[in-house]
Amino acid sequence: MTSTTTKFQSYVLSVTTLIVYTLWFKYNDLIHINPYLKVISTTLLSLGLYRFVATICLLLFRRLRFVRKFFLGPKYLEGTWVGFYIGLKGNVRYIVERFEQDFETLIVRGKSFNEQKGFHTSWISFPANIDVPKGELTYMYELKGTQEISNGTGIVFFNFHRQNQATAPTMINGFSADLHNNGVRTKSLEYKLADNCKFTDAEALEKAIVFYNSNKDTF
Repeated sequence: MTSTTTKFQSYVLSVTTLIVYTLWFKYNDLIHINPYLKVISTTLLSLGLYRFVATICLLLFRRLRFVRKFFLGPKYLEGTWVGFYIGLKGNVRYIVERFEQDFETLIVRGKSFNEQKGFHTSWISFPANIDVPKGELTYMYELKGTQEISNGTGIVFFNFHRQNQATAPTMINGFSADLHNNGVRTKSLEYKLADNCKFTDAEALEKAIVFYNSNKDTF
């Protein structure tokens, strides 16, 4: 699987090469100078153009969502995800997560809420690992809850629900395990609510509750 960075660089190089060759033919017809100077000037032009094109493409990547979706392809997970997991005592916990994604980095910021819609726990991941061929997402996270004596860490493992290897997932299921709970696994199920992170916690929480009620009998 080609990395996002490699894919980005190959497109930048292709665009730069096209521009340089176009300018080269015009330049060669209009100006007759020492061939060595032509080589030197073309090299400098190529380097300058590559940097310029790379800067423009990077700006587009970070500003335009459809550009990120194109380059990330089946790795595209950015957005708001909601769902639920069943706690150690059998209580349902609603999940609201926001996935922040760059070229090769995915950071997950999550919160869970109890059955009374009260805040339960929050967490932030270390850079996640996306395995496209296997359809898996794994990451370690730092846990910050109100019930624990101290913060802890844990691990998450998710399977993708997707059409095929060329498409990004729209749902994930798996488990998490907090190390301070001796690594006991808790099952979870989430779906992608939106490609953006504009939903408030309250709005996303309501979607998570609806999702739980639709899936609790088959979970």
